[in-house]
Amino acid sequence: PAVKPDKPNLPSLEPALPKALTKSAAWKAIRRRPCFVVPENFFLRRLCMLLLRNAWFDRVINVFIIVSSLLMMFQNPLNNPSGFVEKYLFRMSVAFTFIFASEMLIKMIAFGLLFGRPGRPAYLQNSWNMLDSFIVIISLYDAIVKLTGEDSSAIPFLKMFRMARMLRPLRIISRNENLKVVVKTIGASLPQLRILLVFSMMFFCIFALLGVSMFKGSFYTCQALTADGALEGMSLESGASAKAMCILPDSPERHGLRFLSQRSEDGCSADSQEWQRGTPDTPVCEVHCDGEHSMDHPFCTNTLPWGYNIMRCTDCRDAFCPGGRDAGCRSYCQDVSGHDNFCRDRTSENFTQCVDECEAECVCPDACRGLVLDAALCVEQGGRWINKHQHFDTLEQGMISLFEISTTEGWVDLMLASVDSIGPYRQPKRDENEWLGASMFISFILLGSFFVLNLCVGVIIDNYSDQKVVVGDLMVTETQAKWIAYQKALYVKKQFFLQTNLHVIAPTRAHLIQIVTSPTFERCIMACIIVNTICLGMVAHPSPSDGYGKFLDGMGNAFTVVFNIEAVLKLLALQRTYFWENWNTFDFFCVFVSDAFAVFDMFWDNEQSNATLATVISAVRIFRVARLFRLVRFLKGLNQLFLAFVLSIPKLVNVAAIMLLLMFLFAILGINLFAKVAYPLTGSYGHTANFRTFPQAMSLLVRAMTGEGWNEVMHGLANSKFDYQSYMNIACEDDLDMDQLARHSNVSHIHQADLYFMSGPEWEPNGCGSPLAYVYFILYTVVISFVILNLVIAVIFEGFEESNKTELQDLIKSCVHRWRKYDPQFKMLISVDRVFDFIDECVEDLCRGYGKTKNPNWSVETRWDPSYTGLNTRSVLAAYSMKYVKINAITVTSKQEVRFVVAVRAVLRRLICQGGLNGSVTTKLGRFHHLRELEALEMGMETQSLPLRVERELLELQALEQTQAHLIAVALNHRLGMHGQIDAERSFLTDVAAAKLQTLALQRLVNRRNNKKKKSKWWGNSGASAAQVHTIDED
Repeated sequence: PAVKPDKPNLPSLEPALPKALTKSAAWKAIRRRPCFVVPENFFLRRLCMLLLRNAWFDRVINVFIIVSSLLMMFQNPLNNPSGFVEKYLFRMSVAFTFIFASEMLIKMIAFGLLFGRPGRPAYLQNSWNMLDSFIVIISLYDAIVKLTGEDSSAIPFLKMFRMARMLRPLRIISRNENLKVVVKTIGASLPQLRILLVFSMMFFCIFALLGVSMFKGSFYTCQALTADGALEGMSLESGASAKAMCILPDSPERHGLRFLSQRSEDGCSADSQEWQRGTPDTPVCEVHCDGEHSMDHPFCTNTLPWGYNIMRCTDCRDAFCPGGRDAGCRSYCQDVSGHDNFCRDRTSENFTQCVDECEAECVCPDACRGLVLDAALCVEQGGRWINKHQHFDTLEQGMISLFEISTTEGWVDLMLASVDSIGPYRQPKRDENEWLGASMFISFILLGSFFVLNLCVGVIIDNYSDQKVVVGDLMVTETQAKWIAYQKALYVKKQFFLQTNLHVIAPTRAHLIQIVTSPTFERCIMACIIVNTICLGMVAHPSPSDGYGKFLDGMGNAFTVVFNIEAVLKLLALQRTYFWENWNTFDFFCVFVSDAFAVFDMFWDNEQSNATLATVISAVRIFRVARLFRLVRFLKGLNQLFLAFVLSIPKLVNVAAIMLLLMFLFAILGINLFAKVAYPLTGSYGHTANFRTFPQAMSLLVRAMTGEGWNEVMHGLANSKFDYQSYMNIACEDDLDMDQLARHSNVSHIHQADLYFMSGPEWEPNGCGSPLAYVYFILYTVVISFVILNLVIAVIFEGFEESNKTELQDLIKSCVHRWRKYDPQFKMLISVDRVFDFIDECVEDLCRGYGKTKNPNWSVETRWDPSYTGLNTRSVLAAYSMKYVKINAITVTSKQEVRFVVAVRAVLRRLICQGGLNGSVTTKLGRFHHLRELEALEMGMETQSLPLRVERELLELQALEQTQAHLIAVALNHRLGMHGQIDAERSFLTDVAAAKLQTLALQRLVNRRNNKKKKSKWWGNSGASAAQVHTIDED
């Protein structure tokens, strides 16, 4: 048989070609050749198909994908480039690359490259194959470049493409059907998510524009650098408008730059020049060495930190933009409608000085940033005018800030900053802008976070439900689907009673079974569990008194004895069937752990023990509180939640696998992007949250997934070179070259065999931050927090919905409880005449419990046939109503007995015909219609005329039924010395039909005899002979 390739999810390219080409004989001849070269029956293609047909081929490739992905955890930009680890990882990467390239080539030869045919799509007609080929080609390029010794890292475009190798773990998804279902759900949500993204962008843009118009330049504060290198808030001197400063003389380390310094009380030094702004709106310039005109200046290219430097704007222009004069800038500064903050006081006698400084700042704005008002006062008093990470100076920054606070991270701090804001270049003042600032952010949180982003939850859940409907649609009627679900709920149970055949065991043990399985016994044990938990919760440190602690220990030991007695009694009563119930296994484990540590505690010396061991022992001793989980069995609400959790586990595993895979990719990408970034002096990014190693990266991503301070880490990684070197006085490099560093560093600091290059305390990476941190963390938050975690919510909702449908479990439990009345010895068999009493009683009580009996259309099917005349008194079967028997559809053994499962199935069938427990009550005609649908389903199974999916579902039901019947037979016949044989059963409907046919035939015979007697009497009266009358009677 031909190997089955991946299903195509991309259209063929052949319809896009000219029809004249596709209809030509030459095209048809080439068309049949995979990759246009290999003939259809060429031995190489047959060999490739043989390899792909072998199941071990995919298994080996999967192992290679997993191993190559795990090796990526050890790749780190901080590794020694010439060390053993990096060389080994490179060799392994090259080997895996050529293995995956060979796999791609084999599939291309087998399936063709672009043009497939019905039943055998081409290789590139599958999107997963396109992803595989893209990763393989990038990996091949990287391997060839490294093997030839060429340096491709200098080309940023190619460097970004090399990071595509990190997508290799995504190939695992294409080989796992469960993961494909999760990805398919996400893919189905993309169209609506795109619409939601556009709507959210519009919504964020509106609020961002509003924020820019109200708060641009208003979130700056005056801060001072402390002795330990941290930044803290600084208060300005009240009543000052401008302070005199000292112009420092030229020096070699400043390379001709005339910086301003704070004037002391004694005035400026002899070689310094005093200078003061003439008006508060006269600018003084902040030096930026990261500007286009200043980055090549000798002062800005040295290895020392730049520091926070202030200059007169005219001096700054002359240093970085020499000869720069601009008439447009001067008129802009002089005009009334010019600069919003500079030189607004046109009546001042120092207006000309202000215009000169304003013009200089306008000519060279990237290197000289003007400060006025409180901002200028801040730097004149020795402070630093620093902006908040979240601000509205530009539309882009405003939208990023709004995205941060939409995750409820830092929104209160930003709101308080807006409440205190006064305006550009002004120091914030408490509650100056209270109503306007608070109203904007509260409105955004209510609309943006609680409404717009929660629409994402609705989109994911809605699409997940749609996918579930599509997958679960079996093309059957509602009644048939309900019948399949009811049968599955019945057949999935393996045992209904822990002990059967009580008539063959000792009377003492049978009595003991009645005790340990009684509700009263369970209530006493539950009361002990609750009191024991209360005692455990009363532990206090330090203990109020010696007697208090001894009392609690005594209570704990007493309850331990009680639980041991319970376990012993149940083991004596149930014996091996004790462990058939999971709750009993859980109880036994709790008792065993309690006993083991009680014995250990007797021989353990507290004073000479290890502190860690003592903590472990105390923690394990508290494990006794785990018995509280037994409350789940008796409290319906807890049982429903626990069942929702259990039902969600399989699907949560698939979602968790996708989430871990994506977090793995983001961790690898984060290490390659941000491992070299230096730790800032402030913020969350530091020794406890970084991308230096893979474990630390995963820990940080888990933290970011929960929304805990992820934005602070993002801003710490996005700090620019100016932030490091000017605000924090930390030297950093834009692109830290580890190869060059290894060649020029002290050899004693290099650990050739270590995983982390220069991991000693003498050296730490000093790379600068990158704006890519914004893209990285926003993308991570959208994918993980807004999509994957919402998919988890959708799965939990589905589990909760399924747990709400507990009427089937309650129905079966009710039948089990009522069966005890008819079968006290638990033989799992009762006579056929009693089984109908059981069925009628169960149906009537269940319907009464759901309020169906109050409906005027409610009626119970009559068991007896009203047309039965009782002619054949030797058989009661003829008295049954055929419709009643058809609805129940029971089967009987050779001894005219009915099994428990058959009886419960008849109850379910009756309820289905009645419209279900939660459905509306149906009329007699409706019940007849439901019965016809069930019969059509059964007939279709016999004739194999059902759709494939329905037939597969029913075959699964038959397998469950056979497994359940075998297990019950083994449990029943074990005590009787038999081997689990299942007696042959026949339909009770057949017996009833035969009895009715017999009765009908007898009725007709009686009628004929009566008619003949009448005729004989007539012949006798008419003068016929006795012989003639006798002949008529014999006939």
